[in-house]
Amino acid sequence: MLVAAFFFAIMGVLVKLGAEKFGSVELVFYRSLFGLVFIYALTRLRRQSLKTQLMGTHMKRGILALPHCCAFSMP
Repeated sequence: MLVAAFFFAIMGVLVKLGAEKFGSVELVFYRSLFGLVFIYALTRLRRQSLKTQLMGTHMKRGILALPHCCAFSMP
């Protein structure tokens, strides 16, 4: 739990620093890209699969989350 709080704090600092140079859509993109690379590497190291039976639900969540993240980040 403490490690998660630490990484959320780091992410908050990086977003604030990045907001000076990048727009909200770019920040959301880079955050998502970093998460995708991290999760992909972690699943490969553990020899797990990313296969899911809930792909439609994941897609809906992702599509709905993008406008929320962009709107939340706007000044």
